[in-house]
Amino acid sequence: MDIKKLFNLNYNYKKNNRWLFTNDRYRYVKTLRSLIYSKILNEDFNFNPLVLTDKTKYEKNHIFSKSKIKIISLRQKLSFNQIKLIINVFFNIIYFYIRIIFKKNKVEWLINDFRLFDVHIGDIIYDFYIRYNHEYLKPKLFSLKFLKVLTGGIYKINFINLYHSIYKPKMIITTSRGYASIGNLLLRYGARKKINTIYTGYNFNHLFNSYDKVFSHVYKVTKDKLDYCDKYISKKSINNFMKKRMIGKKHGFYTARKTLFKAYNKSIDDKFLSKIKLEKKNKKIIVVALHCFSDAPHEAGRMIFNDYYDQFISTINFINKNNSSKYFWIIKPHPARNVYGENGIIENYVKKFNFNNVVICTSKIANNLLFKYTDYLVTARSTIALEFACFGKKSILSGEAPYYFKDLFLKPKNREIYFNHLKNIEKINFSLNKKQIWFAKKILYILEFKTNVALPSSKFLPNPIGTPKLDIEKYYIKQLKENFKNNKKPLNYNDFKNDKFYKELKKEFKKINSGNRNI
Repeated sequence: MDIKKLFNLNYNYKKNNRWLFTNDRYRYVKTLRSLIYSKILNEDFNFNPLVLTDKTKYEKNHIFSKSKIKIISLRQKLSFNQIKLIINVFFNIIYFYIRIIFKKNKVEWLINDFRLFDVHIGDIIYDFYIRYNHEYLKPKLFSLKFLKVLTGGIYKINFINLYHSIYKPKMIITTSRGYASIGNLLLRYGARKKINTIYTGYNFNHLFNSYDKVFSHVYKVTKDKLDYCDKYISKKSINNFMKKRMIGKKHGFYTARKTLFKAYNKSIDDKFLSKIKLEKKNKKIIVVALHCFSDAPHEAGRMIFNDYYDQFISTINFINKNNSSKYFWIIKPHPARNVYGENGIIENYVKKFNFNNVVICTSKIANNLLFKYTDYLVTARSTIALEFACFGKKSILSGEAPYYFKDLFLKPKNREIYFNHLKNIEKINFSLNKKQIWFAKKILYILEFKTNVALPSSKFLPNPIGTPKLDIEKYYIKQLKENFKNNKKPLNYNDFKNDKFYKELKKEFKKINSGNRNI
């Protein structure tokens, strides 16, 4: 199958200044989507697409090689612009270390305050730094590893700024929002410069029409989505979803299917269950639900702790200093922690203390069964807090969450208030009434099915859910062939242009280019 002919990946560059920047996500489906978006904007709205990447060249079978799109790599040959870029990066690094050396809380300053070109980049540089080798255990900002990550982030934002000054793009399409990638930096830079900036993934577009939106989750449940739910989604549909969701048999676009299965696994650790039943007779049970420590803590928004691990050890240290026989603490690891090689980290830290009322939660107990014996729940922003609300109780959050509404959760503004909540936990009313519980169920439904599903499915594009990491191109071609097997004639670009996905996407671009930026 000729992908180039099917999507007509040739571009007609106009003699105008309507440039469009996009990024290279290094994933086949993401790359194809950015090419399709660029094609529509080039053909129907006279944009000239330009890919910014940190790769130097692509193999002949790569989809970029099959297209006629303009590409600029930050690893290009030495030139005047490149020399200027290197000099700027050098001075930015020197300036960074001059500033940070006098900061008392260096990591906190990096995360919350470090910026270039008035764009916050410290948090995503930090996220990339702690992604591998468990650097969150003891961050070292004066190490060679951090210097390499810092240099990469500073280089990329300077690279973007340089070509922004040359081309002055009117639109940005990015397929990346994690870590210090070119796509994520493009997103933040574009939002700060008030450029129409769109983040896209499977069947959704998210327009960043203000810089503040950069620090909120793209899956955020909004009032518009709630109104849509009230108008078009029946109570029966939501209740049916909840019955299956709370036993791990129904998943959507937000929670990973494997994670959901592990959280609601039917196998039960009878010994653990007997223990919490016994403790429940005399004590209040508090669950601390943790995240994967390596997994981009600031992608979903700001936090009151430096990262997920920082919250974990800070909470354990609090328990150690304020231990009360009235409480029994269950530390619940994230079901996917083995993916990041984090097995044993929680256990090893808790072992440092001689707790007799703190245990690590077994993986063999479903969330719905655990909730039955839980009085209070504490987490950063895990979906378990929303599930807990569906069971009738508020949780304490330590960060922004896409499902957050003040009537359903407690979200302290700083660490002092967070620990004050823990100290006075019995004085706080955590109970939710029937109306609030129903509200929580609606939010969970919307989060899984409606927050970022803005476009119809397309038979010309694969569903990335369940896509294998290896041989992505072969998998994609196989899926396309399966989609097209009932057609009597070969499909071409005109057929794609008549696809609902293409037509709806074109309508959205028309709204944006007409000045209606709040789509």
